[in-house]
Amino acid sequence: MASVIRIDEDVMNELKKRAMEYNMVFSTPNDVLKVILGLTKTDDNQSTPSKKSVPVPNITTQFPKSKDPKVQKLIDGLLPTIRSLSKNGLRFYLPSGKWVAYPDKFVAIKVQDARAHNLAITVRGNPSKFDDFRHELDIKPDRPGHSCFRIDREDRLPTAIQMIKRAYGS
Repeated sequence: MASVIRIDEDVMNELKKRAMEYNMVFSTPNDVLKVILGLTKTDDNQSTPSKKSVPVPNITTQFPKSKDPKVQKLIDGLLPTIRSLSKNGLRFYLPSGKWVAYPDKFVAIKVQDARAHNLAITVRGNPSKFDDFRHELDIKPDRPGHSCFRIDREDRLPTAIQMIKRAYGS
């Protein structure tokens, strides 16, 4: 059975800082504490962190890959735009499985090739910011201040690229 503890705001802020250092932004506070306490391994280097060395964030100039050729074409179609806009490449987050533009976080991509055979894309900006694209894409609200949509056809790439560029500018 799990115990419930109360922590001060300064402790929570430190946990958030460590979560960023260990590339665990989307992880629970419990998971971050496990890594800090050496009870589990980090995803970046498969070793427990020490005070002497902090894991290198999983920032890469690579892009997600798909086993599905149709989905891979979609990825390849977005690659030049995101590379040109993102200052430091992409970061892969576990367990969400999303590739996020870093540090700007204006776009996140999740490859859904197992069943849906598409890309789930989250962009910065409320759906109203993208009203002129609604005739081509089903744009929905995501977390606060963000919108999401899916693409599964190459003819949707130009619209997705325009949305990503608009999200970058916000």
